[in-house]
This record gives sequence, structure tokens and C-alpha cells, in this order.
Amino acid sequence: MIDPPIARYVVAATVTFAPIFLANLAFTYAFRDTAQAEMSFASNVLGAVAGGAIEYLALITGYRALLLVAAVIYVLALLFATRFRFLADKQLASAP
Repeated sequence: MIDPPIARYVVAATVTFAPIFLANLAFTYAFRDTAQAEMSFASNVLGAVAGGAIEYLALITGYRALLLVAAVIYVLALLFATRFRFLADKQLASAP
């Protein structure tokens, strides 16, 4: 079966850029409701830098172990978001 090249390019572009688009949507909705814009923007930039650095971890661990690395990062993110609030706005964290 011969599929048209344009369909392959559209699918590849969608798969490649969908996570970036969805992350931007998540950030804009969270940024809209924040009390401190500079802290939210700094956190977003720090997360992008850390994500880029961790991306190179795949070269060290291999792509098969990358799922385990991602799982550990998600667990740490959950812990830091719920239990340990370092450098957080305490009033914002306790707001309903």
C-alpha cells in the first residue's frame, strides 16, 4: 500500500508538535489564574530548561529506561505539588 507523502508529513508534524501545543495550553490556563506572574513565568522557564537537560538523560540511560525516568519525575512533581511547597506562595497554596 502506497500512502501519500503529505499524509505522512501531517501525521509526523502532529505527533511532534502536539505535546508542545498542549503544554502551552496548560501553562496559559494556569498563568491566567496566578497571583504572581513573575514566579509562574520563572517556574515555566526553569521547567523548560530542566526538561531539556533531562532529555539528554536518554542518551545516558537509553530510551528503554526513559519510561522509568519519566515515572520518577512525575512522582517527584506530585510530591512537590502536594506535600513539599518550597518557595511557594503559602497563601496561594492554601486557597481553595
